[in-house]
Amino acid sequence: MKQFHFILQAKGGVGKSFLVYLLALKHQSQPGTYFVDVDASTQTSSRQLAFLSGTGRIAALSMLDERQKITRDKLLFSLTDLSQLPFENCYLDFGAPESEQIPALFSVDFSTEQFYELAQHLQCQFIFDVVIAGNTSYFACTQYLQQMQQIIGNTFPICIWVNQYSFYKHPQLISEIQSYATQHQLQVNFFGDIDTSTQVGNQILKMVQLGHGLDRYDFITAMKLKNELAKL
Repeated sequence: MKQFHFILQAKGGVGKSFLVYLLALKHQSQPGTYFVDVDASTQTSSRQLAFLSGTGRIAALSMLDERQKITRDKLLFSLTDLSQLPFENCYLDFGAPESEQIPALFSVDFSTEQFYELAQHLQCQFIFDVVIAGNTSYFACTQYLQQMQQIIGNTFPICIWVNQYSFYKHPQLISEIQSYATQHQLQVNFFGDIDTSTQVGNQILKMVQLGHGLDRYDFITAMKLKNELAKL
């Protein structure tokens, strides 16, 4: 069964596109993995996944109408089209404005049950990956997570992705997230344990911004990055 992974967070700058970059590196040699940039404002993934250009495994999807307003149900038609493509896993990187519209898609436009019916009709599994960052983003990130969990419940899997380095000042908050996940039977994954103030971390940041694949990294930097990929 094909899987659609929705990479979500209504708070900007929390590491969604970096997570997608890491996932793309991990699956770089796997032709059955597809990546979609659903961020009309910045199109960060389209730039950072430049190493996949020419492979037919990356695309952009806009939820904007001709008036440049987000049309939520446009996503459903796009999912129908994507389900016809020859891949096993599809990762969709939603921008903050697009992520903000997902709860309303369930609570206003359609019900969770109807969205489940769509998944069954397409013979696909929908997985919602919610990114959580620390520092000043923590409250907004966890609010969004709670909103998604309350709406979706147990109808679809929700995976929490903790941006590790953003919690270095408040590591105790990770325990809070893990406690919430245990209470609601949610999976917790970790990524982003990279200090960009170090030489290796700064080099990784530059390579991400340039959209380079793992083959372009030097040996030492690649070793650090492979530690990150092993967590995914």
